[in-house]
Amino acid sequence: MNKTIAAKESKYPWAVCAACAMVFFTSIGMTPGTFSVHAPFMIDQWGLTNVQNSTIVSVRTFVGLVTMFFCGAYYKKLSLRMGMTLGVLLGAIGFGVFAFADTFAMGCVAAVFTGACYGFAGSIPVSMILVAWFNRHRMLAMSISFAASGFAAMLVPPIATYLILRFSLRTAFLCEGIFVLAMAALAYAILRDKPEDLGLLPLGGSEELEEKKGKKTVKHLNEYAPNKVSLTLMFVVTFLIGAMNYTAYNHFSVLYSTSGWDAQSIALLMSLAGFSLLLGKVLCGQLIDLFSARKTAFLFFGFTFISMIMATMAANPNFGLHIATMLIYGLGGVLATTGISAYALDLSTKETYGDVVRYSYVIYGASGVVCSFGMGLIADLTGSYVPAYIGLAVLTILAFILLQTAYRLAEKK
Repeated sequence: MNKTIAAKESKYPWAVCAACAMVFFTSIGMTPGTFSVHAPFMIDQWGLTNVQNSTIVSVRTFVGLVTMFFCGAYYKKLSLRMGMTLGVLLGAIGFGVFAFADTFAMGCVAAVFTGACYGFAGSIPVSMILVAWFNRHRMLAMSISFAASGFAAMLVPPIATYLILRFSLRTAFLCEGIFVLAMAALAYAILRDKPEDLGLLPLGGSEELEEKKGKKTVKHLNEYAPNKVSLTLMFVVTFLIGAMNYTAYNHFSVLYSTSGWDAQSIALLMSLAGFSLLLGKVLCGQLIDLFSARKTAFLFFGFTFISMIMATMAANPNFGLHIATMLIYGLGGVLATTGISAYALDLSTKETYGDVVRYSYVIYGASGVVCSFGMGLIADLTGSYVPAYIGLAVLTILAFILLQTAYRLAEKK
């Protein structure tokens, strides 16, 4: 039998996809995505201020931003397999440091490790390795891997909260660190940089289908005539999306805890947000294929605006209201993933698409650094996070207007 087997006759590409999902579950789902469930306990047990808590988030986000800048050099020195594994290991170290931390300074040290995990083992290497393994069902494979962060947001908060309440904050962090360490070992065992390393071909084998997809992509990219002004506006929108989605999510736990809700209720709300985000990613991709990113922006910016307004009613005793808030927020949260990629696709050229996507996510990360600090500062000055969420609702409207303006300026005459 021929040593090189067509990947469509092998299940291994899907094993690689599963390994990428494990990596994404930890690097994107756990290190940033579920951190907020620990925040109320850290504030209480470590004696942190709101600004200090937000600064820990900003440190993690800033380090993630810096490591994304150096991803190219990092993966020139290391294989994708080794680089992703080491990236996940940094996350395990970060949880270990969190477990033995009891001060703001140690929290910042831990955040450096989890931020490096986010940058070195996040979207960039996962996308690169899946492109190598899939010539067919490539977007499906990416969707499955990226959706793992939604599973993390749904599963980890109630488990972490149980461990904290039943045992301690340290126990919860230690268990999470051990889990991340196990994921690193599994990922290393499964991942390979390219099919040829195992004598395989990518799923689909032939490049013919991929060439057809390439032609379709070029056509899509040319539907608009992007210019410097439209591109600049899109980058501004990306920054605002970082505030609306990344920053808002990371402060929901503190918002609800300071509004009088108990830890179990908050964990349930965070899990519902993760579940909704998971569904939203599937819904958003399908709707964009059917109606375009520009038209569907009305719906998803609308979801985000409504959820920000509803979040200002965190002290309302009606728990059903807050369930609805998280479900609606999750649907709007896809702006930070599918949305950014789709707007970059429309408002760039074939030649600049790769750079535009990379810059967009760097700007998104920079927004997390700036706005996370701003959220804590507003809370300390006003005594509540509610004014900050009112501000985010206003920014959502501004972002939508700027996005539609960017599209209008990029229309072909």
